[in-house]
Amino acid sequence: MTATIQRIDRITSEGPIGMADAARMFGTFRQGKATHPSTPTRWCVKGFKLPNGETLKLEHIRVCGRLMTSRAAVLRFLERMQEPADDTIPATRSPAERRRAAEAAGRELEKLGA
Repeated sequence: MTATIQRIDRITSEGPIGMADAARMFGTFRQGKATHPSTPTRWCVKGFKLPNGETLKLEHIRVCGRLMTSRAAVLRFLERMQEPADDTIPATRSPAERRRAAEAAGRELEKLGA
């Protein structure tokens, strides 16, 4: 069996759902608005970039031009998003924290005579 046939078999056996149903799995976000079906569609087509630079795509199949996925595929996708990355980006400092760090570095340089 090719990888494509295996993916088709897996999605169809898990119960295919459309992008609107997949979007409903994500609930609401900004100002109580529901997740738009274009969001899981974008994850199928373009993918989602993980912190380690890898692009993760939502498993899907095409049925008569429509994208279909499954609840299990969405759960696998979310699980992969949760994996910790080796090269995580440190949290951004606030302007006040940056100013204090710059002042401390300046004082340290003065002590060293630079």
